[in-house]
Amino acid sequence: MKETEVAHALMDAYPDMPVLRPAIDRSSPFDFESDVYLVEIKVRRKAYDPWVIEVMKIDTNIGIAESVKKQFIYVTVYKDTIYVWNITKMKRDDYDFGIEKRGMPHTTDFGGRGMITKLVGYLWNKDALEIDISKK
Repeated sequence: MKETEVAHALMDAYPDMPVLRPAIDRSSPFDFESDVYLVEIKVRRKAYDPWVIEVMKIDTNIGIAESVKKQFIYVTVYKDTIYVWNITKMKRDDYDFGIEKRGMPHTTDFGGRGMITKLVGYLWNKDALEIDISKK
């Protein structure tokens, strides 16, 4: 599944959601935006619980979202399940991301070479809004 398909699945699941438009800049820290949300989408080949999110991704997108009066939504997808976290609300509610330093692949895709230490947090499936797209 591609990020654009995920964006359409989100809009299908929530008809009241404002239209998600691709980010204008390819180097943007988020993938889609609407009048209300900034949305980062990660499509994965393996399921996790918890999912890892870089603290830099949280901080950067929260900063941008606050400056334009929007909320930051983080989405992961594995097979027929979309997991959605409203990071803005979670931060406001003092969610415990369990932040720690962790050795991670240098590149975004886990096939990259070389490891570096990154500051990461964790997102649990139980705290996500789950969307089953198997019936689509």
